[in-house]
Amino acid sequence: APLDKTKPIYVAEKRPSVFKTKLDEEKWYAKIMERCTYGDKNEYGLFIPPSLVFFSQFGTVVDRISGGNEELIIRDVDYALNILLYDAMQRNKFIGIIKSRNVGFSVQGGGNFPLWFSTIFPGCTINMTSADQARITNLYRKALLPSWQGMPDAIRPDQVTQKNSDGEVGLMLRVNTIENNK
Repeated sequence: APLDKTKPIYVAEKRPSVFKTKLDEEKWYAKIMERCTYGDKNEYGLFIPPSLVFFSQFGTVVDRISGGNEELIIRDVDYALNILLYDAMQRNKFIGIIKSRNVGFSVQGGGNFPLWFSTIFPGCTINMTSADQARITNLYRKALLPSWQGMPDAIRPDQVTQKNSDGEVGLMLRVNTIENNK
């Protein structure tokens, strides 16, 4: 079937509101995390990269005007950015992305990618930079922090430290692993 441009590229599987048992919940998260590690296919058979599955499942987008959470819709630009990252990782290559402002890269680069990397690759270090302190503070407050806060407790990395002043922002996370007895 041809791609229907009126529909999102990918729709996350909704988390059941109630699980019969703790084991059912664990199985559901295991299934979702497998997709977040290896990717998935949409209804047309298009490969959806793992970072985009993670974003569709656990991401948060903050409305620029109201400050509230927007409905999460996976767009073509989200797909393009995530497939570029996936392809670069598969080839073990670096990528450079030249883009205009207001494309949506801040949500991916400032919120989704750091949380996906820290969840799927425990122990990795992620550094973010920007043109000036005001922009990096905004990126932190509008992309990273809301996405981290919106993650379900079952997979949210532990907060180790948080800095949230106008002069210094940061969030140090520890992913729950067998090594740290969680």
